[in-house]
Amino acid sequence: MTRAATRDVVIVTPWYPTPEEAYHGVFVRDTVAALAIEPERIRIVHLARLGAHEPATTEIVATPEGELLRIGIPILAGTARSEVARRQRDVLRAHDALAGATVIHAHVGLPTGWAAAAAAPDGARLVVTEHATYLREELRTVSGRQAYREVLDRVSTLHMVSEAEAERVRALYPEHASRVIATGNPVRPPRHPMPPRGPGPLDRWLYIGNLIPRKGVQQLLESFALFHRDRPTASLTLVGGGPLEGFLWEQTAELGLTAHVRFAGPQGPEDLVDLARWGDVLVHLSAFETFGLTPVEAALNGLAVVVTRCGGPEETLLESAAAGIARLVPAGASPEVVVAAVRSLESSAPDARASQALTDLHERYAAGPWGRRMTATLLPSGHAGDVAASVPETDADSPDGAACAGGLPRRVLLLANSPVGRRKVRELVPMTLRHDVPLMVVTNRSSMAAALDRRVRVLDIQPATSWLPLQLLESALLVGVPRLILSTAERLAGLVARVPGRVGRLALAGQRRVGAVRTRAIDLGNRIHDSVLHPLVYAVTDPIPNARYVMRHRASIDEFDPSHVFYADSESLAIAWRLVRAWPDLDVDRLPRTIDYWEFLRPAPVD
Repeated sequence: MTRAATRDVVIVTPWYPTPEEAYHGVFVRDTVAALAIEPERIRIVHLARLGAHEPATTEIVATPEGELLRIGIPILAGTARSEVARRQRDVLRAHDALAGATVIHAHVGLPTGWAAAAAAPDGARLVVTEHATYLREELRTVSGRQAYREVLDRVSTLHMVSEAEAERVRALYPEHASRVIATGNPVRPPRHPMPPRGPGPLDRWLYIGNLIPRKGVQQLLESFALFHRDRPTASLTLVGGGPLEGFLWEQTAELGLTAHVRFAGPQGPEDLVDLARWGDVLVHLSAFETFGLTPVEAALNGLAVVVTRCGGPEETLLESAAAGIARLVPAGASPEVVVAAVRSLESSAPDARASQALTDLHERYAAGPWGRRMTATLLPSGHAGDVAASVPETDADSPDGAACAGGLPRRVLLLANSPVGRRKVRELVPMTLRHDVPLMVVTNRSSMAAALDRRVRVLDIQPATSWLPLQLLESALLVGVPRLILSTAERLAGLVARVPGRVGRLALAGQRRVGAVRTRAIDLGNRIHDSVLHPLVYAVTDPIPNARYVMRHRASIDEFDPSHVFYADSESLAIAWRLVRAWPDLDVDRLPRTIDYWEFLRPAPVD
């Protein structure tokens, strides 16, 4: 057996470019290349999936990023990820692929993070980056949730590519919440800094990504057709390939747009360095993205961006959208909404702070600064264990936070006690933490309190009203009873899923179906609460009990010693009023617009 030389930093991934598939896993290669670690210390273990009847393979290749050990594993199509994880664990052990590692960085928790955790040598630090779009599907099953818990039992840090995904995992595994942080993805920056684009025609539409249903390319083509009616010289370039390509060709012909739609096929990263020559506006209508690389790349390259609120983009481009560089539209937006977003970018100038917003975007996600931060989490100078040793130090537990324009320390208290207010605050939490401003949140939703980043202090005031009859009835009917029925069904399906063969596979599929029903039931309960019960009942009955509860627990606020209090909704006014009475010198105000809040968080200029 060919053995690799000992390297102390081992990257384990199911995706990496190969001579046959040059673009397969490029984002993983970019992640490795961004690290501020000498290639001589790095071994990349690519667990390549082969067809069931192909022979297993092993090769060692020298690459600019480090030594590449590629292990081909024959796996039958449709094999459950739990079985794939066990196969990966076995080959990692058989090839001593993790030998000598002091730190192991695995990409995606299932299957590869689980395999690395099971095969890791004693004493090795394990870090997992989670960017799988299928994670939600896996966590709908009993076996998937248990396997992910086993990953979290072993990891030092779980890196999620967005705060929304991090909150999902923290809420599911509160005992491991301190290990889960959001760090984003590295993005290739432009060769030269690009200023924000001013008003003007956005006739050249651009899309970069796989041509698959989830990416919304059919809706994109329909939106472009509507735009083209009034702009006959407009064009659309589709960069990428996939199973929908043939259908899109046909749809383009039916719409009479053959001369105006270009299918450019897959392109290498070196071909996309200068996006400005490809288009004026990137239109990305995905149904779901954990991060969304291309909208960030487009913004950094000076393009206008229209992107759906599909997970990652509303976090990555929050400041850019507030500054007028991008427009966020709902997932599943109609062609009319998409075209209106493009036209609004054509006719409006960006905010005066747009250039600084782009600078911040570069600092957060450009490969260089991102890589230095990730390296610090992989190789911390102190003892590795939890987030305290894994993220850049903040002032969350120190007497003073970052200084505001007046030179005084900023310590922010946010009040959020309505569905709209909670959404606003959740959007602003990552922004606040990025600016090293200590943050405390007062909320009447325990699920939000459990999901927030552990650097945020939280006063959960849901107990103030949870004992009231209507609250108890809602909890029983919309949460308790459905959860009991569906959990029982899941457990039964989980037992049968252990049976080998067709019966087990059918039971596993049944688990996923039950999990999907559970998700829909939770969503339905939340919609009933947010759209019916809250505006009709709780918005009237809860503010006074909530305010009294806060004042009974004012010691935690007193200890935090906020400098500024912002209330995100009218339901929090009663709390704000009592805080002013208790601390007359406290600065209390309505939560400002996103761009103004971002301006408030920025460090004061140094004379």
